Amino acid sequence: MAQSLDISQAPFDRLTPTEAEEARAALDIGYFRPGETIIARDSAPGSLFILIKGSVEERDGDEIVSLRGPGDCFDSRALVQGGGSNGFFAREETLCHLLPRALALKLINRNPRFAAFFYIDISRKLDAAARAAEEARLSPMMRARVRELRLQPAEVVGASETIECVARKMSELGAKALLVSDGDRVGIVTKTDLADAAILRRLPLESPVGGIAQYKVIGV
Repeated sequence: MAQSLDISQAPFDRLTPTEAEEARAALDIGYFRPGETIIARDSAPGSLFILIKGSVEERDGDEIVSLRGPGDCFDSRALVQGGGSNGFFAREETLCHLLPRALALKLINRNPRFAAFFYIDISRKLDAAARAAEEARLSPMMRARVRELRLQPAEVVGASETIECVARKMSELGAKALLVSDGDRVGIVTKTDLADAAILRRLPLESPVGGIAQYKVIGV
């Protein structure tokens, strides 16, 4: 049964003929019943699992984050790091090739092309975990009401004030934008507007800021 490992599929197509035979000779077969734990969360697996038949759920707590099918490998991250990964559970009757951890690590250390497959996979998982953590951190803030935010009083300058004066005021306040009052109109001027006016358009610093303000201000 172990001889059925398909070495034409990634990552085993990156092994040399000698390494492929070494892997085949070391393979075992694992059978898992529906719902059975294959790798417990944060545990160090003794093997690299290659799915032959069935399907496997990868879970972060109670949440299913991915579903593995025949030909898929898992879990390279826990294998390389010695733990610290999600849990894996048989969704149905499942058969897996089991490549001993010691040999898998030996092949990873010996064969850079074989190793690259697993390190790319680990990198993707770490990126996904970082994105999930960032989303979890920002989620409460994104759901907050505008009325719940702590806001500083609005700073308003007159349309006749010069570009230089307004730039100095922004610097003093640590602000990136100021409101501009021009009669019945209220506009806004940003640091970028000031820089564009002085550098790209070469306007004199004594020019009134009202001429570069944007008056299509949207409020909530």
